Amino acid sequence: MSNLARTTAGTFLHRLEAEGHVEIRYGQIGVLAPEALRARLVASG
Repeated sequence: MSNLARTTAGTFLHRLEAEGHVEIRYGQIGVLAPEALRARLVASG
């Protein structure tokens, strides 16, 4: 995620967290479902 404002990246990451793809921790982002996340990102273009 380059060239994104922190607020834009945060909004997108929180959406992915709500969908169960990632877990946001202080200073870290954990990927919970790599294959589902890959499919989600490919589908969104």
